[in-house]
Amino acid sequence: IAHIGGSIYAFECPLLLGTQAVLMQRWDADAAVALMLEHRCTHMAGATPFLSGLLAAAERAGTRLPDLKVFICGGASVPPSLIHR
Repeated sequence: IAHIGGSIYAFECPLLLGTQAVLMQRWDADAAVALMLEHRCTHMAGATPFLSGLLAAAERAGTRLPDLKVFICGGASVPPSLIHR
């Protein structure tokens, strides 16, 4: 975790809330989709390109992320077209 946002959302929030965190050694959108489905992830945080890549990977896999309820996005504005996806 090389950023304060990653530290907060990957470690501190799950620790304080008593929930689990699913971490990856290196970002791979296709692997993230598989992990999120396997672990039924409900929250994720990342920059706009992560959200875009995640949604594109889910589309390539022919799936959706039904358990994902919140994506905390930062680092850049989120285009309305991406929000509607």
